[in-house]
Amino acid sequence: MEKATTAGFQVQTMPMAGGTFLALNTTRAPFDDVRKRQAVSAAIDLDALGLAIDKGAGVGAETLFPEGSQFYTDTPLHTYDKTKAQDLFDQFAAEGAALTFTFTAFPGKELVAQAVQAQLSQYDNVKIAVNRVDWAESGRVYGQKDFDMMVAASNFIDPEPALFRSFHSTSPRSATGIKDDQLDAALVAGRVGESVADRKDAYETASERLAETSPAIFYQRTSETTIASDKVGGITMYGEGSLLTAGLWLAD
Repeated sequence: MEKATTAGFQVQTMPMAGGTFLALNTTRAPFDDVRKRQAVSAAIDLDALGLAIDKGAGVGAETLFPEGSQFYTDTPLHTYDKTKAQDLFDQFAAEGAALTFTFTAFPGKELVAQAVQAQLSQYDNVKIAVNRVDWAESGRVYGQKDFDMMVAASNFIDPEPALFRSFHSTSPRSATGIKDDQLDAALVAGRVGESVADRKDAYETASERLAETSPAIFYQRTSETTIASDKVGGITMYGEGSLLTAGLWLAD
């Protein structure tokens, strides 16, 4: 981007909503138990995770939408709470089922898996293994939901249709398989809302349900960048970061 700016091009960067997240498979044990999802979520320090992954250069995804979005609210997606996490881990052990699970890591995501593993090693009564798999296995892993935890993403400017596709219970592309009536209703309301205010209210509820049900631990946001000649105007990005070509114009 610096080279493009120096060369006289205009550079426009749009922060995306959503982000990259740790997907917890809610369709089977152990993460079909919401308490175990909440325990792992509370146990992870996202600032420390960012430092381990890219020395803190990334942008954290603390809320579902960035502050510049028309749908922004300050509803947190995640709360780091070591005491709560350890209390829950101890509770599971007392019930006779200490928490153990596997992080399925595709190429390029091994560092994330190792960082999560290192953080959880600081707690008692929880154990995480890392299983490295090739991309050739992705169809089986995704299609059969053959994982406990893995990295997934839901990046967008406007949440429709990406957020519905990522978290509605009927969506075949939901990595986590979460089934929550209130979340479903909020995603539908956001899809059909007639005003920005109506949609914002719906997505605030969706944020609250994602935080409460903890199917995903969002940890990093991405941005989309457009580079163009200084003669190009009307640059607008929408949806999942696509360029809206209908409004483009070229100066003489």
